Amino acid sequence: MYSVFNENGWLVVVHRNQLLVWQNKNLVIVRENDKLRDFQCFTTGDELSIFGSKGGSLIRLWMDRISNHLNEECVLNASFSISKFRVLPEVGWILATDSVSGVLHVFDTISERYKGHMKVDPGCDRVYVNGTREFQIMTRSFDPDSLVIKTYLNMYEIVEDETSLVSSIPIDSKHSNRWVCQGSNSGQLFAVISTDGSQGSSTLDFYLPRAQVPFQKIVLAQTIQREQTWFSSSFALVVVLQAPQGLELCDIDVITGQKTRSVLLNENSISAYYHMNVSGQEPDYLEKHHFSNATAQFLRIVHCVSRSTVFFVLNSAPEVLLGWHNSRLQAWWFPAAILGVITSTDSTIGVECASGTPKQAIEIFHVAVPRP
Repeated sequence: MYSVFNENGWLVVVHRNQLLVWQNKNLVIVRENDKLRDFQCFTTGDELSIFGSKGGSLIRLWMDRISNHLNEECVLNASFSISKFRVLPEVGWILATDSVSGVLHVFDTISERYKGHMKVDPGCDRVYVNGTREFQIMTRSFDPDSLVIKTYLNMYEIVEDETSLVSSIPIDSKHSNRWVCQGSNSGQLFAVISTDGSQGSSTLDFYLPRAQVPFQKIVLAQTIQREQTWFSSSFALVVVLQAPQGLELCDIDVITGQKTRSVLLNENSISAYYHMNVSGQEPDYLEKHHFSNATAQFLRIVHCVSRSTVFFVLNSAPEVLLGWHNSRLQAWWFPAAILGVITSTDSTIGVECASGTPKQAIEIFHVAVPRP
């Protein structure tokens, strides 16, 4: 069970072969998933739209706050299997990737026109959207002068129904494993991360919006776990490193390039374990709870109270919440999968969990936020 959308009173969750929709914390839709994947959701007024790909089709499901029925329409039929997609609802564009041929296709659904395509880097074919009219993609092109294929991180802006190249960053790293880490808000700085597991090294290049030259480059002697990087503030990056002792959670200061704190992701590093039994009751303190290194390989950041206080959910154990405050790591076990985390008060956060009975409302547990 995992959440794909949690905004404006709507919560969309995928659970096994079902799609579940909550409205104002009440379950209103239980629908067979029908092999839809790679979901993207939007709200417009009182209407919820859910986009998902299935083979070469892009399907839109939608409902409003009055009806309890999901309507369905096919918004795109492509001649290839859609591996990834992004919808830009403000302009009506769809960016769809064909991973077999390594090509990103661009469609304008309003004018019903095919806008063209571009060759993408097979190691990073994800589309990164900035705001309503900008997107970034790693592209590849053949350089006739050097007779080699070069990789660039290109940013495009949609201007008068056409794509305009805003910036083009050469990706010179020899590391084949690379991705982009975006700030929490559009218009913030971003980082290009590249790693090499065989060499045990990582490179982090930080850029200001639309810049083509990094203002900071950080080289680490450890491998960063793929996609395990998050901005906890404008100039602080949290990463998961493959350290000699095991997986290590680190906070890196972008300006100084130094690690400001770190903690190993194992059961010996967790200073306190809590078992959340019933919403509204104090949690039970546990002396110890099993927590394996393998379990912590994939984290999902769910809430940043501040740079020094960050909460994560374990992808392989979605009922476990990790709280990292300064150098202290705490863990909470909930009776069901964690669907979202919200700020409740200055001293607590609200953790939303699926209730034991599907027809019941979502349960909210309150967790005290660690203080200095």
